Amino acid sequence: MRHIIPISGKDSLATAIVQRQRDPYLDYEYLFNPTGKELPETIEWLKLVEVYLDKPILFIGRDMKKIPEYIKGFRPSHYARYCTRKCKIEPMEAHYDSEATIYYGLRADEPERIGYIAKENRN
Repeated sequence: MRHIIPISGKDSLATAIVQRQRDPYLDYEYLFNPTGKELPETIEWLKLVEVYLDKPILFIGRDMKKIPEYIKGFRPSHYARYCTRKCKIEPMEAHYDSEATIYYGLRADEPERIGYIAKENRN
């Protein structure tokens, strides 16, 4: 089984660090879901994370500027999170087609958020 940890910020990085300490023998796969709107310092930070984790981070995502909703002027918000689904989840699902455990770091001050829930036919 694959063990995947998406890294996008401090909460998910903390998850990666904790999981690596907790189960150091698992072969974790780290990924980042670019949307095309990242600041240059985000990419620099990810390079530092790769050095710290001693493993490459795979970039899997979709450019937000190519999504029909964005092209039509509909911008993502807390209530309209289409960018998460279209730029991050769908590209990840297309890339990982085998059984996997995905580890997420969710912020403690966002109790209403839930982690990734696979489609019915996904493991």
